[in-house]
Amino acid sequence: MKNVTRTVDDGVPEWARIEAARGGRSVSRMVGRMLSEAVYQESADALDDLRTSPCDARLAQERSP
Repeated sequence: MKNVTRTVDDGVPEWARIEAARGGRSVSRMVGRMLSEAVYQESADALDDLRTSPCDARLAQERSP
């Protein structure tokens, strides 16, 4: 794992501490999970885009009897 240092707007650190405490985890773990979920979602969206591309639809038509 890598450490990441970022600058955030005033109020964000307090919000993050409160949200992390509500979830029973550290701010670092919460932010790491949020970033991982964002990357996963972006990857899933990209795959969905590929599956629904016009090229994919054309290939499906060509393969059907």
